Amino acid sequence: MFRKIDYGFIAILLFVFLGSHISNAANDGYNPSKFAKHSQFADFETIWKDWDQQFRVNGDYFSLSNVADLQTILLGHLQAARKAKDVRKIARVLLTLSTVYHNQAKFEEGLPLLEWLHAHLWLVPVHYRKDVYVKLEEEYRGKNLMEKAILIRQKRIQLGYIKTFWEIYRDCGLYEEAIKDFKANQPYPADLEIRRAYYCNRLGNLYFINGQYDQAIQLYNEGSIQVKMLIEWNKKTKQFLPRELDYWRGDFKGKLVMCRIKKGNYTRAIETLKEDLALTRDDIDHQIHSMIVLSQCYIQAKQYPKAKIYLDSANRYFKGKVIRPLKIELLATLASYHKSVNQSDTAFFYLNAQHQYQDSLSETMNRNRSILLLGQLEVTKRRAELLASKNDLMKLTKISEVQQVQVRSLILLVIIMLVSVLVSFTIIRQKYLLKVRAEQIVLQNSRNEILLKELHHRVKNNLQVIYSLLNLQKRRVRNKESLELIRSMQNRIQTFALVHSNLHDTHEFEFVNVKEYIQTLVVHLVSVFQKEEESPVTIHYEIDASLRLSLEKITSFGLIFNEIISNAFKYAFSGSQASILKIQVQLINADLSIVISDNGLGKEADLTNSGQLGMKLIALMCTQMGATHKVHVNGGVIHQITFKYI
Repeated sequence: MFRKIDYGFIAILLFVFLGSHISNAANDGYNPSKFAKHSQFADFETIWKDWDQQFRVNGDYFSLSNVADLQTILLGHLQAARKAKDVRKIARVLLTLSTVYHNQAKFEEGLPLLEWLHAHLWLVPVHYRKDVYVKLEEEYRGKNLMEKAILIRQKRIQLGYIKTFWEIYRDCGLYEEAIKDFKANQPYPADLEIRRAYYCNRLGNLYFINGQYDQAIQLYNEGSIQVKMLIEWNKKTKQFLPRELDYWRGDFKGKLVMCRIKKGNYTRAIETLKEDLALTRDDIDHQIHSMIVLSQCYIQAKQYPKAKIYLDSANRYFKGKVIRPLKIELLATLASYHKSVNQSDTAFFYLNAQHQYQDSLSETMNRNRSILLLGQLEVTKRRAELLASKNDLMKLTKISEVQQVQVRSLILLVIIMLVSVLVSFTIIRQKYLLKVRAEQIVLQNSRNEILLKELHHRVKNNLQVIYSLLNLQKRRVRNKESLELIRSMQNRIQTFALVHSNLHDTHEFEFVNVKEYIQTLVVHLVSVFQKEEESPVTIHYEIDASLRLSLEKITSFGLIFNEIISNAFKYAFSGSQASILKIQVQLINADLSIVISDNGLGKEADLTNSGQLGMKLIALMCTQMGATHKVHVNGGVIHQITFKYI
């Protein structure tokens, strides 16, 4: 939620502690003329010596002085190094200057420097290379250059610097996956140290942006406890400046209040947020967010002049920054303020700007998820190659295992993408319904109809892209079981695609005709499984043409049909007899009754206890719909499914 946390920024601004001025550095005050008064800063080798020593000892940098002066001095040294064509000095100046830019979130200035360092990595001291990769990836992610960010993450994994993907998942909107990956690969620090605060902060933020406020509160409370312990411990060790730990104390206080506000509790929020602002002055992004939330509290308290003061400040500080969730919250708060003071036109302007920005973010998120899918498959491939090269005797076995992992990873990511598409559809639909009620109902109804048709068309096309990706994967897989898994996954994807194709081709936007959908799905499955040399399967339909199901039910309904009919083609029919498949769908009282039967060999009944994915999926979908499912053999396999029609 906050740039400091989301992108791993170091809270305290960059500075070099000069050995001869330890007493001045220990002062926690602000000294705007500090750099100008000391001639040592004119010699870059002196700066570099102290800078490098600080990095080797702490693995980090600190600045409590005028960072603008430091930036100016470093730019002067850079100009001199370029004039002298001293590439070794250029690399060292860029290492320091890029960190100054990075910690101020000045990505436009910092990214070219980091890219130069990456291209000339042989000039970078070995102990700085890991740091260059970290900052380069963070700035690519900050500018939403996800393709480049994934390539850097792959390189970091290959070099053994990192083994997680949670930041990538988070920036692609896959918050559940980010939480799982973080918890699986980021152990809680065993000893009392500042990394405990980072752990609680990062995991708490993931819970917060995923709407799990109770879990976020638990992490922020734990972080507050650890900071209090560090403050007591620091009284003896003097390892940290008081300002550093005060920052963390204010940060956790502010985030706890924000969680409670999200749950509707505004008690003492204003006083706590003001204290948070006083303690976290070094982090402008956090200050902006606290100002926005504080203005929301004043709007809630109907103290509109005070709300406007903080909103104006937040809006002023935000200019030039690209923090997507923060921009959405700022626009929403501006709309809420102007609505509260009866400035309807201005309120509508900000509300419309918020909706347009959210639409653009949704498209970006979907693109990033596709990029992540392809990138993750490439990471898995490289890991397989490394493992295979270690032992020729185990080569075939290892390749087979990695291919299985690839298929499972692909299935998992495809399911996540499908769920995300459905959730995105629901959110967009609700947003436009609210818009229709608020502004120009008649005109907006017509516009929504066009938008929904386009949405179904795009969802169908996206699913076809996934279907094609699986076709590409099939060409690289030789294992028969893996090929069968991919084909099954393609059929399941097609059930979703048919839903959206049906909705796009008709005037309906919420309901699908059951008979048309079943017949289309069966035609597709016949084309997949029916071999030319086999006798054609005779299919009898007894379906009420007036039956319709909602989008939510038809997806589960389609998956169930896909699994049952696919199993019939795979296990029931043989070339020696006339194959018959009967499908009955009837409305009995308030229940929808489905009976699917075949005249096959009766082997499919054994699958109910075999642990097959298809039967598990049928059971899962039936549970989700509140349906009952029975299977028995009587001259073939008979499936009976019943659930509430309404």
